[in-house]
Amino acid sequence: KISFVFDSFIFPANGSQSTIALIIPGIRMQTNDNKAFQIGFAGAYFDGDVIPLPIPMVTWFRRL
Repeated sequence: KISFVFDSFIFPANGSQSTIALIIPGIRMQTNDNKAFQIGFAGAYFDGDVIPLPIPMVTWFRRL
């Protein structure tokens, strides 16, 4: 089973600071009910610009 996932972390504006967001679209591959592997590439939103981050985000889920 393959799914498209989208994670995000948003740090709202505080006074004179701008809103900052970390945006991570990715693909999740689930081998069975207890295991899943996810890979995605992050981007940052800051001051109206989206900046790609060339660091892959890799996650392995396992339910015990």
